[in-house]
Amino acid sequence: MKNIFITIASIAMSLTAGAQTFKEGDTIKIGKGSRPDGNFTYFSNGNWATKGRTSNASVREDYNAMPKIYSYTTAKVIKVKNENVIVVRVNAKALKTARYEVLVKQAIESKELIIE
Repeated sequence: MKNIFITIASIAMSLTAGAQTFKEGDTIKIGKGSRPDGNFTYFSNGNWATKGRTSNASVREDYNAMPKIYSYTTAKVIKVKNENVIVVRVNAKALKTARYEVLVKQAIESKELIIE
């Protein structure tokens, strides 16, 4: 009996928004949150353990929003999910790093994501 080995190649995905291309490993610049309270609308919590823990939609949106303490910092792209969503890791102000999913086009339009 022959052993068959299958090699799976990782395809480097990228996302292009306007003149900016995002790929895994890139560092992005975070702007200011666009919510009235200063929190972020288009950066939502990407940690499976906290995502969507309530059935109240308005609370859930606020609960998953990235807090304003990350305004004007940087984050690293850790995954390109699809044509408009990237996952980033920011250095948490408290203890550890945090992951957020970013709706790229909307974040750029609202200046939550800075493009130079």
